[in-house]
Parts: sequence; C-alpha cells; structure tokens
Amino acid sequence: MNGSSSPVARAWNPLFAICLGLVGFSAGGIAPAGDLPGSGGDLAANVKKLKMPGVLKIVPYIVCAAQCQKMGKEKACEQLAKIAKTVERDNGEIAILCRLLFTNKPKQRFRGPGLGEPVYYGGTKDGDWPSILFEFVDDVPLCVIHGYNLQGHPESSADYLKYCLENCDWSERQFDGINQKDIEAAFTKLWISNKWKKQLTEYERKELRFQIE
Repeated sequence: MNGSSSPVARAWNPLFAICLGLVGFSAGGIAPAGDLPGSGGDLAANVKKLKMPGVLKIVPYIVCAAQCQKMGKEKACEQLAKIAKTVERDNGEIAILCRLLFTNKPKQRFRGPGLGEPVYYGGTKDGDWPSILFEFVDDVPLCVIHGYNLQGHPESSADYLKYCLENCDWSERQFDGINQKDIEAAFTKLWISNKWKKQLTEYERKELRFQIE
C-alpha cells in the first residue's frame, strides 16, 4: 500500500498506518502455521519480525500467536512483557498480537489498543467489528482497517499487555493449523460480507485485496 496515494493516508502517523500482505507461505502451496518461516525460532526473534513500519504482515503474527499458545499463557506473557520493556521502538506490535491471544471475559468488553482512531473500510465503524482490528472468518484473522489516525501518544505494548492480563481471558482460538487455503477461503467470505455499509471504493478494494496478494 502506498500511503501517498490517499489523502487520508497522508494524515496518519506512519508508524501505525497498517495494511496486510500475506507472505511466507511455502512455494509448494498450503503450509500450516507450524511450518511457516520462524515458527521454530525464539519468540523474541520472531517478535522482531513484526516490526514493519507502515505494513502489517499477517503470517508473522500468526506464527507468533501459535508459538505463544504452545508456550502457554504464563510463560508467553512473561516473555512478551520482557520484550515489550526492552524494544528500542514500540510500534504497537505486541499490543496488536494481544488481539489474537486474548478475548473478552463473559459480558465484558475487550477494548482495542490505544494506537489511535481506527480508519475502517466500507463505511463501517467500531461496532461492526468487535475484534478490532481483525475480523475472524472461520477463525482466520483478517484486517478490516486502513490504519490508525494517531493524535498524541499511543498506548505502549507493555501497558496494553497488562490490561489484557488483568481484564481478559486467554483465547481458545488456535492458530497453528491455519494455512493458505484457509486464508483464501476466509478472504472470499469477507469480500462478499454484508457488514460493509457502502460499496467499497477502488482504492479500498485494492488495499483489502492486498492481504492475499
């Protein structure tokens, strides 16, 4: 996504302008998350791969989420807290990862990270997508925002992780088995979803489709 091609994008803080590019699948076709690049590596090293200013790659997030789930909540969150406190620049990667790892407690709200005002596709808003910034389609996460319009200082990943630990449940949704075929099928369903409030513009269609290109 080229931020300069959109008047809205030019107003975003570049550290939090988000788009998705699904990369890292094996050349042979379908590959579960456990077989994706980095799936067997150190968590701290894999979190560093999330650092793509202006671009959110979904595969590294799936890999990290699956790795954290294998480690278990206590060990994973302990390591994430240490990583969050030692990163040279916090672009919200761990906060975004928390959106995959945690879920709301019964009858409670799971608020999104304080990274700015989400800018949605198709005239939608917060209430249309409870799992901001993702929509889970058959348990596959897909991004439903252009990015964040940031004014002021963003919430740190360390603070958002603390919020999740104190107010949310560890998600039972599993990411290790997700493969390319699953993602393509999920995207097709999202593409024709009746959640869109108005017809997607050509610009929005290009950005949304970029997730699977």
